[in-house]
Amino acid sequence: MNFETIATNEVLLKVNRDELIILNNALNEICNGGLLAIEEFSTRMGATRQETNHILEQISSILDQM
Repeated sequence: MNFETIATNEVLLKVNRDELIILNNALNEICNGGLLAIEEFSTRMGATRQETNHILEQISSILDQM
């Protein structure tokens, strides 16, 4: 993973397929595993379940295209 650009509110990352799979698997576990039952999901993740699922869907879609 390489940081291409780092700004105040945005980071541009360059990741390879294996790294993207790790991110996909981690988000999948968070969304569909143990954290799904935790009532404090948004507090712990810093995002809602819907936002987290959306990121997972985007990453999964990218992997499907690779």
